Amino acid sequence: MQDVITDDLEALLATLPPDIHNAVNRLDNRSDLLEIVMDLGRYAEGRFPEGEVILSSQPVTSGPGVRG
Repeated sequence: MQDVITDDLEALLATLPPDIHNAVNRLDNRSDLLEIVMDLGRYAEGRFPEGEVILSSQPVTSGPGVRG
């Protein structure tokens, strides 16, 4: 049985903060993107088969209206 991979990067990008969305759009290899990691207190990262790329200039915060 063959695995079928479906994704909709544009739908994901629409939910991200604008700075991270724009950073992903500027990547030459965005079609190879495996995941976007947004751990609180750390810089957002894009993970690729060949390594990671920092996507934000400030650490991720919970933002207004988010309860922890």
